[in-house]
Amino acid sequence: MTQEITGAKLPSSMQVLRCMLYHIKEGATSNRTKFQAAKIVLSKIVVFYEKADIPMISELYACNKLVKLVENNQKLRDIPLDRRQTPSILKKVEIEKTALAKTCRLWPKKAEMKKI
Repeated sequence: MTQEITGAKLPSSMQVLRCMLYHIKEGATSNRTKFQAAKIVLSKIVVFYEKADIPMISELYACNKLVKLVENNQKLRDIPLDRRQTPSILKKVEIEKTALAKTCRLWPKKAEMKKI
């Protein structure tokens, strides 16, 4: 079974994170790096951007963003259980949840809307 990104909209950061975590875990037996897992996940995301005719940032930059997404998640998971209920940590978790609910932004900053 492979982790797929489904839906009609651009994928959310949560969907991308889940897919990344799956491919990192699956690739642990074959010594796959996070960057290699990011390339696999990016190939699944590109389909959505092509359908929507939205330009994307370079593959290198996109893969780095996906790896950073996993690393940010890992930082939160590394917080000791006894500190997870402090107000500052709860605020960080809430900010991360909000960010994960948004679309995974892989288009250039200066991308313009196409006129129909």
